[in-house]
Amino acid sequence: MGHGGRPLAGRFGIPLECERTYVSVELVRPLRAGAPQVNVPVAVTWPDGRSWPIERVLSTQEYGRRSLDNLVTRWNVLILDLPKVIWSEGGRWFVVAKHQRGDKR
Repeated sequence: MGHGGRPLAGRFGIPLECERTYVSVELVRPLRAGAPQVNVPVAVTWPDGRSWPIERVLSTQEYGRRSLDNLVTRWNVLILDLPKVIWSEGGRWFVVAKHQRGDKR
């Protein structure tokens, strides 16, 4: 946190740092007239190199404020026809870590 923003991890369903797995996310900016000028996630790559396309963004929810440097966005997306949640905070992307053996996420 930069300018006095209160960290939101552990509140509003936002995972704590120890519960996160950081991922790479490919973003695109929609070119449609009238579309919001926000980069949209189109693919997720796990730390082990596995990658999946995001079929659709179902919804987004923002927590905190950009002006307080504590903005966190929850992205509800569709991957492999299943609803999933990815998070963005300060330019980094993460998912809730799964610690079960044989986990395929």
